[in-house]
Amino acid sequence: MKRPAMMAIITALVLMVAAAPVIGQHGSCRLQFTMLNSTRHVVGEVNTECSWPRIPFGNWGVESGLSGRTNTYQFAGWKWTDDLWQWNSCTSEYVREANCYDHYNHDHNGNGLCEDQGSNAEYGYAWFYVTRQVSCPYDWNGDHICDSGGCLDIAQYFSVGNQYLDLWEIDDFDFDDYIGRVTVHSGCCSVSFTCNAYGCSGGAYSPTYATVAYSPSSLNTTANVRMKFEGGSFIDGSGEEACAYWRRFNPHYICH
Repeated sequence: MKRPAMMAIITALVLMVAAAPVIGQHGSCRLQFTMLNSTRHVVGEVNTECSWPRIPFGNWGVESGLSGRTNTYQFAGWKWTDDLWQWNSCTSEYVREANCYDHYNHDHNGNGLCEDQGSNAEYGYAWFYVTRQVSCPYDWNGDHICDSGGCLDIAQYFSVGNQYLDLWEIDDFDFDDYIGRVTVHSGCCSVSFTCNAYGCSGGAYSPTYATVAYSPSSLNTTANVRMKFEGGSFIDGSGEEACAYWRRFNPHYICH
């Protein structure tokens, strides 16, 4: 082989090596999700707030496999009390009323007597992050647009399963009281989204699923549940594994 041809091959190989991403460099793609519930309906008996001075209304929090309970709007009721949407949590003391304001807000049986409770507005009950290790954003063809790496490395789809809501009546100055569990349909929940190398667009929702069971049997409480994808972002690594470090040596790491 002639010397010029050999030099051309060596030059090509050097350029190929220079263009390849370095093994070991990485960052992460962090995804944020919110679990939501709406159309809450309480028909059954609840007796967790039956003592003075707060009888009968109480705020209900939620524990799930994804997040703990808080004194916020995790399972928002219908009666505005103490800056929270609360539920009648002592139903045995107030059985059927002619008005839909004092202790119940719905006539479940259509008999002119209010004896159940409902609240429709959608609120979050669990908030969580998912982090995936990814390679560095990389431009393979030199057009300054990232072709791989970053959040492009992850599957643009996420699912959770076996969803349930453990309901608690929250007490500021005493122990919280366990109310019961509602279980969500087994199909819940999956959501698809779109990403580029440096992040993922939020705002996508899963389909809505109804709760299908409750315990104890006296609880008779239902709700609708869905998942929202809030967005994702690329987080660089550190030291010599950082993508920013390798941008100094290889222009293919410089892309958007």
